[in-house]
Amino acid sequence: MSENDKSEERDPFLLRLAEAVDFTISILTADLWFVGIFLLVALLLGVSLLGLLLEVAIGAGVLAAIAVCFWLFCDLHPGE
Repeated sequence: MSENDKSEERDPFLLRLAEAVDFTISILTADLWFVGIFLLVALLLGVSLLGLLLEVAIGAGVLAAIAVCFWLFCDLHPGE
């Protein structure tokens, strides 16, 4: 298997993680009424509530992991 084939296989997974993070950030930064209307429309169109919650959970998990890595490996004491 060539290197291009391997990278093409990983792209959907990384793209899904990026979409989950983007979805979570958009919910966190949106107005509450906008989120409510979005959820109502999504549920009326047949989207699974469990799927929406899973999308938010994945995005929040990735954001938490990034925040923890930044907190652990960032030099917050420049004077030392």
